[in-house]
Amino acid sequence: MQHIFINIFALLLASAILLMGNGLQGTLLIVRANSEAFSLTSIGLITSAYFVGFVLGCRYIPKIVEQVGHIRTYTALASIASAAALSHVLFVTPVFWIAIRVISGFCFAGLSMVIESWLNDKATNKIRGRVLSTFRIVDLGAVTVGQLLLTIADPMGFTLFALVSILLSLALVPIALTKTSTPKPIAHESMSLKNIYKVSPLGAVGSFTTGIANTAFWAMGPVFVQNMGYKSSLVAAFMSTAIIGGAVTQWPMGLMSDKIDRRIVVLFATVMAMIAGIALYLVAGISATWMLAGVCLFGGFAIPLFGLVMAHANDYAKPENYVSLNSGLLFLYGVGAMTGPVLVAPFMSVLGTQGLFAYTATMHSMFLVFAIWRYLVNRDRKRYEDDYIPMQMASTLHPATPETFELEHPRHIKRREKLFKMAGLKDPWLDKERKKKESQ
Repeated sequence: MQHIFINIFALLLASAILLMGNGLQGTLLIVRANSEAFSLTSIGLITSAYFVGFVLGCRYIPKIVEQVGHIRTYTALASIASAAALSHVLFVTPVFWIAIRVISGFCFAGLSMVIESWLNDKATNKIRGRVLSTFRIVDLGAVTVGQLLLTIADPMGFTLFALVSILLSLALVPIALTKTSTPKPIAHESMSLKNIYKVSPLGAVGSFTTGIANTAFWAMGPVFVQNMGYKSSLVAAFMSTAIIGGAVTQWPMGLMSDKIDRRIVVLFATVMAMIAGIALYLVAGISATWMLAGVCLFGGFAIPLFGLVMAHANDYAKPENYVSLNSGLLFLYGVGAMTGPVLVAPFMSVLGTQGLFAYTATMHSMFLVFAIWRYLVNRDRKRYEDDYIPMQMASTLHPATPETFELEHPRHIKRREKLFKMAGLKDPWLDKERKKKESQ
């Protein structure tokens, strides 16, 4: 397990720097737009434009990966994203910012896709949940730090935009210098939504549900707290608590999903996210302490859901389909992210501000029904059996000479037999040695 994380350290470091910059940029643009007296409609369109670009990226980036590979795709997209971040200060107008956010969304869809497909390539089904959970912890931690960077300079100035650009540029360094073997450029097999659903119905519907529920929370969570009459300090605490809750549960949820049927963990997380939504609807405005406790529970189970359903979907995909599958899952998430803030409005209009969590509870309850149905009709479904062999064990599988292998400890011989059996291969050297002993 340890050698896997050594191999993906460069990926995790690059992701942390990248997401730190993107986390700062998202909040900075809203604050600056509001200070520039942009209309609420314009601010909403700027937010939606990012997900429009995100969806477009999910559609077209796999072809770029097929043609030039993972590293070159990552380098190009990070460079464009860095330039786009800096260009916001050139023309401070809603129309220009909307166009730039489409470009940013396109780039970050591709960057996320490249990193996550790369991580999946390095992980086996036995540890995939822990690997993706580690990535999510890095993701959430970096975004949280990015939010805090907003306080180091005036949003009306140039400094913070320059800082975003610097961070996005620095995210290139770990990838450019990594010694980790990259996935081979693959022949991209386009996967329609129908095929994605066929590979993993739970993964497809879960990705869409996560986008439609979580994005509504990120968009309307601050409004929920403000309309309850609390100050901006509690707004920051409320949103940060949700992120912390998600970060704390990522690893144990991932570990649990590696040990037992991943679908059981998805069901558990969905139930808890639904309960947390109902609790927040009931305690809204009563007590700040109860609200923070409720949102910690909500973040702890709603945020890890996407990583869980993505890991579940990849369990049933062949390695050559990782990029196309993950692009499809991100596409579904993006579609949900575009529609979530629109669908939540009727709930909040009818039920008040706390209708936000009536909405999230409704979305999670609908997904829960679907997840239970899928589990019951496919109770005995097996994961795709991969033959991934960790790099650390390569020398055990293929020693320099038979004589070298004879000097190894007996436990290495047993491990060799086990690994060849897992890979579905025959070990000619061991067969030869057995026959030699039998003849003697």
